[in-house]
Amino acid sequence: GFVWRYVSEDETAAGRDEFEDEKLLFNMSVWESKAALMDYVYQTAHVDILRKRADWFLPSAKPSLALWWQPAGTLPSVSDANQRMEILNRNGPGEAAFTFRHFFEAPATDNG
Repeated sequence: GFVWRYVSEDETAAGRDEFEDEKLLFNMSVWESKAALMDYVYQTAHVDILRKRADWFLPSAKPSLALWWQPAGTLPSVSDANQRMEILNRNGPGEAAFTFRHFFEAPATDNG
């Protein structure tokens, strides 16, 4: 189910220089489906790290995660991620940006 993950210019997945906020840890990946992402997040050792996030990160009033559907065969940019976070922060969950708790299914595709 895993397709791709962002790697910054310093060759790490946890990009720190993409935004002008030294407290922000940026991570972005692409998955084939909701099921594949949910399995990784909640059914692997990743869940142990997720449970301890309060030990490492300060609470924020803003969303810390944005999900969206990416057209097949394309990869998102850092700018795309920033725009989706802004949409989620400004408008709350919707088709353009959502969360695990408020999930929107993939839009129908026109396969003609």
